[in-house]
Order: sequence, then structure tokens, then C-alpha cells
Amino acid sequence: MSWPGAGAIVTADDLPVRTGVRLRRAANQSVNSASQTNISWDTEDEDTDGFWSSGATVTIPAGLGGLYAITYVPVVDSLTAGTRSFCSVVPTSAVTGGHALTYRNLFDNQEDRGCVGIVLPLLAADTFVCDVFHSHGSARNVTAHLSCYRIGD
Repeated sequence: MSWPGAGAIVTADDLPVRTGVRLRRAANQSVNSASQTNISWDTEDEDTDGFWSSGATVTIPAGLGGLYAITYVPVVDSLTAGTRSFCSVVPTSAVTGGHALTYRNLFDNQEDRGCVGIVLPLLAADTFVCDVFHSHGSARNVTAHLSCYRIGD
């Protein structure tokens, strides 16, 4: 298809590269009842600048402070009626005076997933973790997805 005034077809290779990271917890991570637990990432799908190396912590690389869009989706198995869970993204930042901020999304009853989507100003060397909590009577398996992309200075 050709648009008036269009000089060429735009392909994915022509789009700007996004700066950021996409992580997953692909294998089940056991989370005990009434225990707020950090997700320990085990799969890196994309990491443009070394945001993550292992474990739970994501770090904003040197020179890449700015505005970030963060999306976090935990999936908890076998929740039953009455179960309340939440997920959060917890950054500790000079922007916040060194204090952690928690962004929560409650999901309950038989919903098995939540989603946190936030935009945060983060400085180079700022870190954050994502966690999950449930109040079911026994340990539950959790998987999760995280994306964190720089969207502005």
C-alpha cells in the first residue's frame, strides 16, 4: 500500500531501538502464604544496556536516568475464593529521598493474575524489585513477566 507523499515502506528494522529490559520468571517460584516475596527472574528476553544480571533486582544503568514505563504481571496458581493477593514494584531512589515506594494492584477471589503499570522517574543506579503476596493457606507457585522501558529524559 502506498500513501500520498510516502517515500518508502517502514519496516521493524527502521524503528528506533527501545532502551530497557524484559524479564520473566518462567519456572515456578514457590511463595509461602502471608509472605511478601520478591520475584527472582530466571529468563532475560531483552536487555539493551545491562539492567539485570541475576536475582530479583533491576538497576538503571549509568547515563540512563529518565522516565520509565514499568509493567509487571505475576501469575499465581490455584487461588480460591476469598484469597487476596497483591503485586508491587518497589523502587528505592534518590528521586524519592531513598525511600521505597510500593505500587500495588489487588486481585482476589479466583483471579490468578494482577498487573501493575506505572511510569516513574528513575536515576542511574536506582534499583527496584517486584514482589507478590497471597493469603491462601499454603505455598503457591508463581510465574511473572516484567518490562521496563525508558520513555523520556
